[in-house]
Formats: sequence, C-alpha cells, structure tokens
Amino acid sequence: MFLRKYLYGLIGIALLTLQSNPVAATQTIKLTAVAGFPPFLVFVKIFEEVMVPGVDKRLATAGGKYKIEWTRAYGGAIAKEENTLEAIEDGLGDLGFVPFIFEQSKLPLLQVSYVAPFVSANPALLHEVQEEMHRTIPALNASWHRQKQIYLVGTTINSFQVFSRKPFNAVADLKGLKIGLAGPLAAWIKGTGAVPVNNPITEGYTALKSGVIDADIIFPVGAFAFKLYEPAPHVVKVNLGAAWSATITFNKKRWEGLPAAVRKAFKDTSLDYSMAYRKAIVGLGNHVYAEMSKKGAKVTEFPEAERKKWVMGMPNVAQQWAAPLESKGLPAKKILAAYIDGVRKRGGKIIRDWSK
Repeated sequence: MFLRKYLYGLIGIALLTLQSNPVAATQTIKLTAVAGFPPFLVFVKIFEEVMVPGVDKRLATAGGKYKIEWTRAYGGAIAKEENTLEAIEDGLGDLGFVPFIFEQSKLPLLQVSYVAPFVSANPALLHEVQEEMHRTIPALNASWHRQKQIYLVGTTINSFQVFSRKPFNAVADLKGLKIGLAGPLAAWIKGTGAVPVNNPITEGYTALKSGVIDADIIFPVGAFAFKLYEPAPHVVKVNLGAAWSATITFNKKRWEGLPAAVRKAFKDTSLDYSMAYRKAIVGLGNHVYAEMSKKGAKVTEFPEAERKKWVMGMPNVAQQWAAPLESKGLPAKKILAAYIDGVRKRGGKIIRDWSK
C-alpha cells in the first residue's frame, strides 16, 4: 500500500513538472528567397543544394528551437534580375540574389570587376578576392547598408567570352558589329569600333536569332543555360575576364529581427556555399565548352597578340570610373588597388594594371 502511494506520488510530481516546464515549441520563421534567375542557373542551384539544407540542418542540430519555412520566388516570380535589389530593400523578399551589374548608380563600388577587364579568367580566385575585400573594406558593406541590406555571400562568373553569329579572329573584325552586353560592359569594347547594345541574358537568344545583335559578350555557363550557342555558334575565347556576380543579401531590418541562432546558421552555411560555389563554377566552366562543342558550336581561341591589342587599345576605363566617385568621397581607387593586388598576390598574371 505504501509502495503504491509512493509510486503515485512520483507520477504526480512528474506530471506537475511537465506542466510547469512544457517542452519549448519550435518557432517557425517564414522567409522568402528572391531571384530573377531561373532555378537551373548555378547561383540558385547551389543555394538549393547547400544553403537551404545547410541552414535547416544547423538549426535542427542546435536544438530545433527554430525552423525555416522557405518560399522560393525564383525566375522573376517577384522581381526580374534588374529589380531584385529594390525588391529586397522594400521587403518584398527577405533575401535573394542581387546582380549588381544592373545597379551602377546605387552600388558603384561593387562594379570594380566590370571596369577592370582582362584581369583574371579564374572565377574561384576572384571569389576569394571578393570575400576578402568585403571582410576588410568597410565601404563595400556600407554600400549594401545604404540599400537597407546585409551582405551574406558573393558569387563570381567564369570568364566572359564572345558568342558570335559569324567567326572572327582579330580586333579589326569587331568594327561595326552590334554586340550585346550588360550595363558597364559597354566599356569593354571601347576602341574596337563595335557598337554596344544593352541586352539582358534572358533576351540574348532572341536578339541573336533575329539579328538585333551580331554577337554577345557573356559568361559561358549562362550562355550554355540559355542555349546562345544555337543562334551564335562561334564561341571565341577572348578571356575578357571573370567577374563578381550576383550577391546573396538579406533585408537589413529582417536580418536584425532574426534570432541570433538563425543569423549564425546563415553565416556558417554561407562558408559552405562559398566552397561549393567555387568548385562548381570552375567545373561548369570546363564542362560547358565540351557540351557546346558536341552540340555544334565552334569553340576557338582568340590569338594572344590580338587579345593584348584589344586591352592595350582601350582607354583606362577603370580610372574613368574611379575619378567621379572619388570626387563624391567614395574610395574607388582604394577598391581598385585592392582588387588588383588581391589577384596579383594569388598568382594572377595581369596584362594591364588598371590602378595606374
């Protein structure tokens, strides 16, 4: 009898303990990820393969107090490529991919890799430089803060090449050609006699097929994804340079309102994203040339002498970019020098030092 009462007493105490200390419920946090790019492009693909499951796993192993409910707004569902910055700034999305090549006025310092062509054809190397500069130069992060955003992690794209409807193997062959490109890339054909035509990647196929443009300056992974090798089968490897690309940013207010554990999960997973992205972009760069060749594209190397003629025949477009920004108090020359030095100290061979 005594034993029975004793056991009932223990059960009662246990029940009271559970009632007074209930198991903490998991807090679900809804986040919308925005991309003007379709989900098959490498930026978004690695996000889905690494960032999403990485954040989920870290939160689960940290005790499961928080859980993300993801909404994917890819392929322009909320904003096209050129409008993503504003979409995240306005809170239409919580985080996403900002291709800042379209934001020359709002993010001028971020354009450094686009005003300094022919510096490096190695996207993994430039990705290291990008991450280092964001860690060490406050002005870059301040650029994002002014747009009410937090820099999470960057990406790069492999070296830009020329996809042409007709073959060419000399700078002189470019004269009079209408060349599609994005934003600041118009500076890359100064001195060649070619005519720049602003043309987003998503419109390249139609523009080439219809003859609106004769050629397109574009990175090969993107060109392959959109099958530009079909209307422009002559892939000329000029190696104009790899470049910084879409950056994953977070709406600043939303970021600051997240629990510390969730912010940490994103920061830690960003490192995984960086490593996976570097490996993927280099591998894809090699893969797409072989695949395009199988599908009928004619991949050729631009003569090195003509390449040097191209770059040395250009005005110093980087200094032309830096001068007006310096007059506004922005450290463009410091950014440019850090970019060049970052490539050089990693073994990059620079044909023309745009910082001088």
